[in-house]
Amino acid sequence: MDLNLAQTQSVLIAVRRLGIDIPEPIATVEARVKAIAKAAESVAPAHHDMLAAIIRAVDAGKNPVDDKDVQRMLAGQSLANDAILHGLRGEAAQLLTEALIEHQGLLFDAWRAKFDKATTDLAAAYKVLGGVNLNDTETVLQMGLDASAAWSTANNALATLRDVMTAWQSWATVTRQVSVRNDYAILRVAAVDWHTYRDHELGGTIDYWKLTGLGIPFGLADVATYQRRVADIEAAQRAEVAAAERDRMTRMQLN
Repeated sequence: MDLNLAQTQSVLIAVRRLGIDIPEPIATVEARVKAIAKAAESVAPAHHDMLAAIIRAVDAGKNPVDDKDVQRMLAGQSLANDAILHGLRGEAAQLLTEALIEHQGLLFDAWRAKFDKATTDLAAAYKVLGGVNLNDTETVLQMGLDASAAWSTANNALATLRDVMTAWQSWATVTRQVSVRNDYAILRVAAVDWHTYRDHELGGTIDYWKLTGLGIPFGLADVATYQRRVADIEAAQRAEVAAAERDRMTRMQLN
């Protein structure tokens, strides 16, 4: 399978993992893409089928060159060259990518519904468990049945949030509508100012449990929202650096 087509289809796999139905406009294109990919994979006849068709023509007293079955298989064999097969898969990937871009709003709406439910569940679990380490199951068990139920809720919510982010990242990687930077991963799921980002060391992997404990409001970002959050963080960082430089120059002049 062509790598680009496989990557594009990985977005839909991630969507389905969340239990979300593929939006109808995208599903329609997906069906067409599957048909194109199947044609690309099945256009070439198997060698033994070609031989069998030739033998049938000979047994029927025909010139194999004039036999329709043989002609059909020869045509398929001609089409089954790397350039054509790669091109068909590339066209299929492009069609699906365009659909993922055009109908991105439907995807983000579906992801946001799952995301909001999961973050609400996570907040409810945090009220019961406090800042306990979710990997410390012994402590959780000692806290009683309510804590155990909250622990289960929290882990289910975290699994959903990770699946949402996998879908988000897969979509971004395939469509190239936004740069996927790990140091700004948190900005996909929450709006934080520069000082919060810096002081709590929020760059890198998203720690949803930590963010819940900090009381940071969640909000799954679409492309425009994510880009705005990144721009705000970077502007504030530049302003801080510039202010520090001005202070340094002032101290040098006073000395």
